[in-house]
Amino acid sequence: MKKTAQNIRSIIKNSKFNSAFIKLLYQDIIEVPIKYWTAPPSDSATTVRSSDGTVQHLIEGSIVKKRNKGRKETFMATLGVNIDHIATLRQARGGREPDPIHAAVLAELAGARGITAHLREDRRHIQDRDVYILKQTVSTHLNLEMASTAEMIKIAVDVLPFMVTLVPEKREERTTEEGLAVRERERELAKTIATLRENHILVSLFVNPDIAEIRAAAKIGATHIELYTGTYSKAANASTANDELETLKVCAIAAHKLGLVINAGHGLNYQNVSPVAHIDNMGELNIGHSIIARASLAGMESAVREMVSLIG
Repeated sequence: MKKTAQNIRSIIKNSKFNSAFIKLLYQDIIEVPIKYWTAPPSDSATTVRSSDGTVQHLIEGSIVKKRNKGRKETFMATLGVNIDHIATLRQARGGREPDPIHAAVLAELAGARGITAHLREDRRHIQDRDVYILKQTVSTHLNLEMASTAEMIKIAVDVLPFMVTLVPEKREERTTEEGLAVRERERELAKTIATLRENHILVSLFVNPDIAEIRAAAKIGATHIELYTGTYSKAANASTANDELETLKVCAIAAHKLGLVINAGHGLNYQNVSPVAHIDNMGELNIGHSIIARASLAGMESAVREMVSLIG
């Protein structure tokens, strides 16, 4: 079993996660509950049937869960690269370079298991054109971050990304500063979630590490949550960081018991990512600014590979 787990990690790390290997290893891994995978299988999806007859959908970029006979099942966190700040650099001059589409390709080649892009209402970085091309070119999965507005819902239903992550949005903020106020907006968010899920789009809510908010996310039909890690990332000292990490762990336990898939992100970097990556049941870590900053000096592929190694 130990050798099998090592093989799976090696396959993921070296971007060789394909159907041939999965068919050899399927008896030792299982996917997250099938109810979450309501989207039609993509080109990167593999469907296999285990010896007990259970159909399993193994989608590149999603959470992989090891089946340890007689022991606790564990998740292996994966990396989703947010390419917004490649677009920020492009928009600074109003030209065509650098192209976030190119960055997405390089990130996937280097081991990213998902690509995230935030289409903001003010179009400060990612543009509509980017989202449509990413849908056609991303080979892992596309996570579209957006506000819960009529305009954005219409675009999402037209593009049909693998997942939508609903986030709060303020025009005056530099970046997203906190999680959604889910309990205050339950009725509105429930309608948005229903529309997206009717179109076979998985829905994640970007939430503060607050159990009441997580319960509300499950109540209104979200399939995933993304835990806001900004408070942890901005901690002034090790003691505060440890306290925030414990809060994230407790929230991950609660979310898992509620049947939610757990992602996390905001402010994670090369110095603080590993403890979050090793939280039980952690899925995808969405990281942008730190990777793009490193890529500006060391190159995109090098920056992504280093982050993947820290997460793994």
